[in-house]
Amino acid sequence: GNVNDVSGSGNNGTWQGTGVSHWNPGIPQFGWAGKFNGTDDRVKIACSSGANNDNFDLSDFTYSAWIKMDAVPVGWKTIIDIDNDKQFLGLSNSTVGIFGRCGKYFYGNISAGSWHHIAWSVSGADYKLYLDGQEIGAGTGCNLTPVICDNGLMIGSGYPGNEYFNGLIDEVKIYNKSLSSIEIRQIYTQGVVSGNKLLAYYSFEGN
Repeated sequence: GNVNDVSGSGNNGTWQGTGVSHWNPGIPQFGWAGKFNGTDDRVKIACSSGANNDNFDLSDFTYSAWIKMDAVPVGWKTIIDIDNDKQFLGLSNSTVGIFGRCGKYFYGNISAGSWHHIAWSVSGADYKLYLDGQEIGAGTGCNLTPVICDNGLMIGSGYPGNEYFNGLIDEVKIYNKSLSSIEIRQIYTQGVVSGNKLLAYYSFEGN
């Protein structure tokens, strides 16, 4: 089935995998969520699929998503990635992890069975990582050259399929700017931020 980009950019994705149902009730204020079986479910978005030839070769960016794990994972599990580990945001056991362009780092502690908001912003060589609206990690040393998307933006696994997420993912947003801590907090508390540069938005409303 389709996973439509409701930002208006036209970066639509497709479900891949054998999960019986890809839709599940999500956070009450957001409706439905995407259900990932932890075995082979994933969403793939072509590198340049938008009506304006939008793509994901971004200098500055922000990833934002809500997740609910069925269980604390063992090893790496993908939330959002470019290709395979080029620009990875996900989980490493009970920590929030990033990998690729900014190096490999782990922060915070995340529990299973409840909803959490995760965001990762990159501005030049600097990055910040957020959990439930609060900064949990920051650093420098990100490669200033944008990652080149060759195979796809992936949700729930890397490309072509590994590090599968087990649980629910919802409200995935890709911004082509580095959002401030205030803007991240607004997304966490209100779901939206004004004046943003939203490149892709996957609401998982069964579309």
